[in-house]
Amino acid sequence: MKFNSNKKLAINVTLSILQDLYDAIPQLIKLLTPSGWKDGRLHQEMMAHRQIQYNEFIKNEAAHWKKMSSSPYRPDTSHAGFEEISFDEYFYITFPPLYNDKLELFYILGFLLLDITYVSTLYYPSDPHEYYYFEGLDIEQLILQIAYRDKQIPAENAKVMIAVFPPPYLDDMDLHHCLETVFAIFMKHGLRLDYWDDDLLQIMRLQERYEELFYSNLRHEEKQMRVEKVRTEICSIIADIAKDAVDPLDLPAIIDLFNRRKICPIVLAYLHIYEEFPRGYPYLLDDYEEE
Repeated sequence: MKFNSNKKLAINVTLSILQDLYDAIPQLIKLLTPSGWKDGRLHQEMMAHRQIQYNEFIKNEAAHWKKMSSSPYRPDTSHAGFEEISFDEYFYITFPPLYNDKLELFYILGFLLLDITYVSTLYYPSDPHEYYYFEGLDIEQLILQIAYRDKQIPAENAKVMIAVFPPPYLDDMDLHHCLETVFAIFMKHGLRLDYWDDDLLQIMRLQERYEELFYSNLRHEEKQMRVEKVRTEICSIIADIAKDAVDPLDLPAIIDLFNRRKICPIVLAYLHIYEEFPRGYPYLLDDYEEE
């Protein structure tokens, strides 16, 4: 495998891709939420997560101030306490900012880029053996830069804003629309995808672990317990797509199963845009056997 030699995508290319994504957001919002972003599930989940986080903050602050008020060393209570921090104030320097539809979706798309190259990589057809990924810190900084340039956040906030919760889960159609938008932009920039399946990689590593345990010098009972745990973990990964029993140690059979039964949103969206499968699909045994 080539994971150790992957390179971070050039910062100027990452910036251009993010800018293109940002420019595509108005049209994408119409696809995802025809009745308006604030009526959609994604926004409502983000607001619900914020409310939970704010409520937890208030609860913890209340407990803290109650404890301090009973202490002989309590602080000067003439200063403003936790009760004066409103919901809006609490999230003032968090990203995405409150009530900003465009930046909420931009935040989700930024994480989607990171998800795509979490195990898969990008490459240029002119140099097909150089593999690239998106770097999280670059994405974070460039998103803030683009938001500031478009006057969506003030200059002082652009330097200190932080993300405090993960993006909401994209369901099938939302994910498909977002992925198609992303891949259309990748195509514009001359990039192709080298696809790796995270589940297959996990199975491969678990099978390697099984073999290590099987030939180890552990006591019989301990060995049996550990190898059975590994088998169970593999079975749990393939359970959703395996209608019939599959040997969890038979990698060729599992790869054949994945090729026949697993529907991957990334592969499907890529096919719609590029009109061909990404490199790495259909899955090949040689790819997942070699180190």
